[in-house]
Amino acid sequence: RVVFANQRLLDLWSKPAEAAIGRSLRELDYPPDVEQVLLAGIEHVLRTGTTHHSVTHYRSPAGLDGWYENLLAPVHDAAGRIVWVAGSSRDVTARQVAEQQLAAQRRI
Repeated sequence: RVVFANQRLLDLWSKPAEAAIGRSLRELDYPPDVEQVLLAGIEHVLRTGTTHHSVTHYRSPAGLDGWYENLLAPVHDAAGRIVWVAGSSRDVTARQVAEQQLAAQRRI
């Protein structure tokens, strides 16, 4: 469940904070494939205590279409227990497109 989202993420979701906080990825209308990748990443963090990295394609309800690099990391309490999983995403569409173009050129 989402406990905080910055304005850029809220804009991507086309939702005000009060409509996003407390919601699951499914309730935020993530496509099933993206939801699966992110949930697997959260499970990885909880199981291993290590950071998880992924890149996913996402089309937002607002129609924004792009590739996003996702980092998920554990947040510990004073006793060392994982109490949250913090996430960060950034738009890497330009990089993905450039990498795809380069790969296509190498195949020629």
